[in-house]
Amino acid sequence: MMEIISERSGYMNINKKLDIDDLVCELGNIDYKDLVRVLAPSVSFYTTSRRVRGYTLHKDYKPKNFLRVKVCPESYLKYDDVDFDKLISQKFGDSLIEFAKVILSNFYYANLTNFYNNLNELKISLEKFSFGNFVFHDNMEGFYDVERNKIGVEEDTYLTSIYHELFHMASSTYIDKIIYSGFSQTFINGRTIGDGLNEGYTQLLTERYFKYVEEENGSYEYESFIASKLEEIIGKIKMSELYLSANLYGLIKELKNYASQEEIMDFISSLDFVSKNLDKKMILLLKKKTFIDKFKTINNFLVKAYLLKLKKEVEMGKLNNDDMIVKLGMYIYSLGRGVTVEGYNYYVLTVDGISNDIKKILNSVQNNKRTR
Repeated sequence: MMEIISERSGYMNINKKLDIDDLVCELGNIDYKDLVRVLAPSVSFYTTSRRVRGYTLHKDYKPKNFLRVKVCPESYLKYDDVDFDKLISQKFGDSLIEFAKVILSNFYYANLTNFYNNLNELKISLEKFSFGNFVFHDNMEGFYDVERNKIGVEEDTYLTSIYHELFHMASSTYIDKIIYSGFSQTFINGRTIGDGLNEGYTQLLTERYFKYVEEENGSYEYESFIASKLEEIIGKIKMSELYLSANLYGLIKELKNYASQEEIMDFISSLDFVSKNLDKKMILLLKKKTFIDKFKTINNFLVKAYLLKLKKEVEMGKLNNDDMIVKLGMYIYSLGRGVTVEGYNYYVLTVDGISNDIKKILNSVQNNKRTR
């Protein structure tokens, strides 16, 4: 069982009790090869030139009136190098230089426009979050203000948050009163889309490149886990390119290879809802069914997208059907049976339900092919 401590109050674990051999056997009992042959040679997905739409949450917590997801306007380099002398002279200069070195050695120059534009003029302020966290239970440890290009951290505990906030800095821009930050967009009316995925992937990168900083581990645990499973579909290089370029629109376009626009937005909005309300005990208690539905939406999306990724690899000759079954089984196994938060169990996957879910996914794919 994988056990992780979240930065939120309470305890969370991804429950992994399924035996992988049993799971692969279950998948093998599906008439899988015949189903794949029926679906071959390819699945046609709905793609148009229309703008992708976002979402807003209402009292029933369902996405309804959709916001537009904008194509992030092209940014031009204000700076083409890093002023290390200026960085070292600033507060927390050692951390700034360490971050700059990691970014420059691990990511392509072409994707670092936001990083270069923001880093040299970045401002860092000392904040006191303890009182607000005590009163409002925010559990805030730091922030990045995109409009003012400013990070706020507490002096005594800055290592718990500064690299996470620096990744926000490196992936953000403010254009035409819209904040483009990694995989999120915030509009002038304050509505935000993609915040759950953005925080999760930001934390995933933070822990990947600064894992030696013990305090950096454990924040946004669920969101980070889901972002890692999405990355297995998109690929590390492509996903990091889209993130650093603040290209949510590009991510959605990439996901259209595996799902419809509506399914993608439902996945993003479900993760936003979970991220926003995961530490609110009354919501957890009163809206348990809603949370179960959201977790199922997230998991089913990932399973379907990963299945179609594997199917494409079979069609290209990169995998055979048996390999596909094993890979899919391990992917489902890695998702775990559910999530436990604040003592409440949200079971999403069961051994009995897996085969039926896979069949439904394959049937929906076949129906899409016939009607589109």
